[in-house]
Amino acid sequence: MKTCRLRTLFLNSKPVGLALSSVRVGKPAGNYLLKILCVFLLVVGSSVIEDLQAIAQDTRQRELERVEINPPARRATPRRAAPARGSGSGETNTSEQTESTPPADARAGARGAGSGLLSTLPGLSVVRDKSTVSTSATSLPSQVQIINRQDIEGLVARDVPDLLKQVAGMTATTFGQGDIGAPFEMRGFFGQHGADIGIFVDGVPQNWPFHTEHQGAADIAYLTPEMIERIEIIKGPFSALYGNFALAGVVNIITRNYQHSQSLTVTGGTFGAYRGVGIFSSDRWIPTPFLVNELYRTEGYRNNSSYKRWSPFNKVSFPVWGGNLSLRLNYFTSTWGAPGYIGLEDLRKGLVDPVAAINPQDGGSQGRYSFVMNYSPLCGEAGLYATAYVENYQPVRFATFQSNPPPIPAPPITQWNAVDDRTHWGGRIYYNFVFCNFASLIAGGETRQDKGSSATYDAIDREIIKPNYRYDLRLSNWAWFLQGQLRIADSVKLVGGVRRDWFRYYIDNTVNPANSGVATPIITSPKAGIVITPREGINIFANKGFGFRTPTAQELSPVTGPAGFNLQPAVIDTFDAGCNMWLFDSLYLAVAGYQTYFQKEIVTINDTPKNVGNTKREGYEVEGKFYASKDVLLFANVGWVDAKVVDPTVPGQTLVPQTSEWIVKGGIQITKDFWDCRRLRLDAYYNYLSAGPNYLGNSPIPYYGSDYDAYFFKLTYTEPAWSAFIGAKLQPRRLASDFYNTTSNQLTLDPKPLWDVTECGFTCNFW
Repeated sequence: MKTCRLRTLFLNSKPVGLALSSVRVGKPAGNYLLKILCVFLLVVGSSVIEDLQAIAQDTRQRELERVEINPPARRATPRRAAPARGSGSGETNTSEQTESTPPADARAGARGAGSGLLSTLPGLSVVRDKSTVSTSATSLPSQVQIINRQDIEGLVARDVPDLLKQVAGMTATTFGQGDIGAPFEMRGFFGQHGADIGIFVDGVPQNWPFHTEHQGAADIAYLTPEMIERIEIIKGPFSALYGNFALAGVVNIITRNYQHSQSLTVTGGTFGAYRGVGIFSSDRWIPTPFLVNELYRTEGYRNNSSYKRWSPFNKVSFPVWGGNLSLRLNYFTSTWGAPGYIGLEDLRKGLVDPVAAINPQDGGSQGRYSFVMNYSPLCGEAGLYATAYVENYQPVRFATFQSNPPPIPAPPITQWNAVDDRTHWGGRIYYNFVFCNFASLIAGGETRQDKGSSATYDAIDREIIKPNYRYDLRLSNWAWFLQGQLRIADSVKLVGGVRRDWFRYYIDNTVNPANSGVATPIITSPKAGIVITPREGINIFANKGFGFRTPTAQELSPVTGPAGFNLQPAVIDTFDAGCNMWLFDSLYLAVAGYQTYFQKEIVTINDTPKNVGNTKREGYEVEGKFYASKDVLLFANVGWVDAKVVDPTVPGQTLVPQTSEWIVKGGIQITKDFWDCRRLRLDAYYNYLSAGPNYLGNSPIPYYGSDYDAYFFKLTYTEPAWSAFIGAKLQPRRLASDFYNTTSNQLTLDPKPLWDVTECGFTCNFW
């Protein structure tokens, strides 16, 4: 049995289960998998129900080995070992990726004897063996990609969307209008303001029901790259631990527990950008502090696009009761101006300056605080996991939705004002029963309680004129879940799970009190999957899963029209199949295909969320990684999707708006090590995004902007006590954008500069 080392190098994600709704949609594909799941659960349950605890205690001394991540073959500086600690985030933490002595050969180091993962390129860790029974996300029968700590350090990144630039089949951008929630597009879901993807930070849900921007919007601007240990991207609704809004998949973010020593980072950039990050931490101390203080400010490329934020992040972790406990308290505040979106045709004709702002009074602010407590086993995967949290979130936004600046002098301009004042609290607890190395069973439950208000108003010069809607909310969600894995042979593993959610939504409609009321939807969601590993380094998998989103406030309690408190959650039905393989000791390939059916999809058209109808998506993703030598790594990936509206609410509008058909990426990493732990590293990568369709009014003709591409470069020089770096971004197409809006029946965009030096600075370490 593997002993618990002082600082283990492993990847451990939350158990992932399947979701099946009580409302079936689409074709009944996967019936055989569901039958296998039922048999599996009956066999496991009947064989262990009487002696479950005894077996768990007996096998605790024979825990599964961790699914490890071997770091790339190079590191900045050798480090001593430190006391082993779990992440405290309800899942086990990876250690610092630079701690292990690097192997002489990059490929040998990447493969790593007995490892479940190959850490290859910036942005991704690739899977070697899915047949392992583990809570790791990589053990799921679906495509899973990991961004680890070493990957993060090579990316051109100011915020979380920048960290997702290399993930296959996924785009992440910022609207350029302040902290209003970044869109993440994955598997044909655009994810307005972070909706349509379940986003979690240390086990805490970040999607907000009844958000003024979009149902399920998620705003994680309070996180910076220095705070993050790793990001797990789970493609598809294949996790019993993640319920509401986990439609296209899950982005699970795990924050760091420690840094080896204190550090100070100072950077500057174009357009008046500067940033300072101080970190107080040490792996020698128990309790172990990880305190981050970040200040960032920029004037921005366009007029009225200044932005500033302050983000203190405070976390301490320590061993207790045979596990690891972490406590996190963070605060975030930001203010910004918003330049608005300019009409594409006006820009092409030269009628508007690209740097012009629509309304100098547009902008907003945000205040947020979080307290999070996590507990996880100190060593091994068996045992108790728990999360408890309370968060308060108060964003305010003023925006003018017109396609060009008004003439001067101008009549008063009507603004849209959105205000959320929300607090949510809750927690999750589960136990992972491990049976030798052939089976595991995770059983647990969670609750989430929301209270606050959601409102929009008309305003002029930030003075309120009248309300459009206002809801006072009391929202409750309870759920239980099961997740099981069973190896029926050395090369075959079955995975199954089930989740049941109860909701109680009390809505006080202050604009139309007659439509106030209570909604109590209930939904059950199972999943089933299989992994076949015919030989080492080759994994074939298939999965059938269901996800859901709860109805919006406007669907349940509209300002005009009848109330609809009997509405049930909209269901997504997804089938996933694929394989990944490691060939010739230097080449990794992964292929996946998927099909989804989704009910009542909501898309923002002309700045208004609308139900476009039931939708269907078919797509595939292909990715490859190649070790050209011990110092050169290359990668490329492509994602394609056909997204159609099956029964459009507007006749003729049969394409899902804002969905890119093609996403193509590629890049290279070159690293050169010198004497005395000195290193020079170059990261260069490319993103291409085909323009998605948009509809203007009720016209059946789709309108497209320009295709978008961008080049990213980062050069880093590292010594044991300090490092220097410069990162830049090139967007060669002058009037291209990774996001087009529709305003006043025109395509609009937020113009970007040709070049942007995003970071140029240094980091000093204080031992």
